[in-house]
Amino acid sequence: MNARTPAINRGLTELEDIFQSQRKAFRHAPNPTARERRDHLGALYRMLVENIDAIAAAIDADFGHRSSHETKLLELFPSIQAVRHARSKVAKWMRPERKPTSIWFFPGRAKVVKQPLGVVGIIVPWNYPLYLAIGPLTSALSAGNRAIFKMSELSRPTFPLMSPRGES
Repeated sequence: MNARTPAINRGLTELEDIFQSQRKAFRHAPNPTARERRDHLGALYRMLVENIDAIAAAIDADFGHRSSHETKLLELFPSIQAVRHARSKVAKWMRPERKPTSIWFFPGRAKVVKQPLGVVGIIVPWNYPLYLAIGPLTSALSAGNRAIFKMSELSRPTFPLMSPRGES
């Protein structure tokens, strides 16, 4: 056992608590409506737009120096656009899709009804921490899932901004 083991165990216990909390919330409301999904995406959108400079500064600190223009151009603006796009399309994506059936099953009909999976885990690499977190998070929220993600340990200054509790 090394000196990091207690910290790792504490981190795993905290992660398990967050996971159980998300799972409980999903069981309470397993199929969010299009409006609820748009509301979740709207909150994500507002968080990004209201914190553009703080996010750019945190990512700059992560890298030792990274141009805020690069961060805004390659991470923030594409993330914001993805959230806006998902908000406008979520109701369409939720609609059941009719599918063809074999003649053997006449007069039967088939359709695909899209349903959320539950809690989605997202592991975020260090090189583009915001974009590689927001893209999958947007998809998960659009699909009606709950999500937890693990930021890279190399992204410490960005991590508190992405944490729901604001802690690292």
